[in-house]
Amino acid sequence: MIVSYLPRGCKAFFKKHAAATLAIKQAIQAQLQRQVVTGMTKVKPACSERFAGERVWECRVNQADIGSVRLAFIQTGATATVLLISPVLQKNRFTQIVERFIRGA
Repeated sequence: MIVSYLPRGCKAFFKKHAAATLAIKQAIQAQLQRQVVTGMTKVKPACSERFAGERVWECRVNQADIGSVRLAFIQTGATATVLLISPVLQKNRFTQIVERFIRGA
């Protein structure tokens, strides 16, 4: 699976965790690959709104260096585009952040 990152939603997070960027990207790659193989069992819709005509999904990624994060992404075939990475784990707050992000696009 090819994973790309939308700079508007990911740049600040990667800048804040610059030392662990490679490890974070590897953890995200592994998590998304695992979810595709298992039929997206741990993935839920992030919100009811769509981004670029695609449904926005969210999942939690555990990374030893920084702890757990939630990410919002879209999937098109074998490509996943991570829209937003956030340390906010509470579902309703994360949904509000994602909706605000999409409306600002």
